[in-house]
Amino acid sequence: MFELKGVHVYKVIPHGVEVPEKVKPVTEKNGFYYRAYYLERKYPKYGLQALEEYVKRYGSQDFDIWLVGEPFKQDYFLQARFPFMKVKNPLTPDELRQLYDSHLFFLNLSDAEGFGLQPLEAMAYGEIVITAYYPAIREYLPVDCNIAVGVKRYWLEKLDYEYILHAEYSPEDYLKAMEIAREMALHDRETLAKWSECNRKVASKYDYRLVYQAFVELIEQIRR
Repeated sequence: MFELKGVHVYKVIPHGVEVPEKVKPVTEKNGFYYRAYYLERKYPKYGLQALEEYVKRYGSQDFDIWLVGEPFKQDYFLQARFPFMKVKNPLTPDELRQLYDSHLFFLNLSDAEGFGLQPLEAMAYGEIVITAYYPAIREYLPVDCNIAVGVKRYWLEKLDYEYILHAEYSPEDYLKAMEIAREMALHDRETLAKWSECNRKVASKYDYRLVYQAFVELIEQIRR
């Protein structure tokens, strides 16, 4: 975007994530995991429709979804609609690591991300990401190792100080993606193991120790 506006981009340094040395094998992982505080873009209606239809067909035992952050009245509306959702503030770092490391799939319901760090963190733990395929996600997500859903259209939400770009996806497409994941968990763990290894390899490029070392080197170059 900067280059399109005529601004020279010298170097791009992404955000970094923690990449653990070891994670649980795919054979020891199950289900869908998602964590977000309540915002409409984190729980868009089309994602919730897909979630609701999946529960009708297969039950809610596959899901581990956490509502975190400041308590909102919408948390209780969501819990009334989806009783399996949990509310806790905060989750400790050890709890977060355990959640990432114990699930097969990261269910990225969000239709907008500034950096998209949660899916990248999930990849670092070998999770397979199910997500709409929009710009922040396209920065790092290998489509051959995850389940990406197409974007139907983009729309802007105007806030007091900025616009949020939403990537609207089809609830039917997202439901199909979850069903593909379910079938693979039941019948094709071998492929999931390869995808998990692929995601770990990609995420390792964003290890915070490498990323922030590059930032330090850039600062030193500027000082010289």
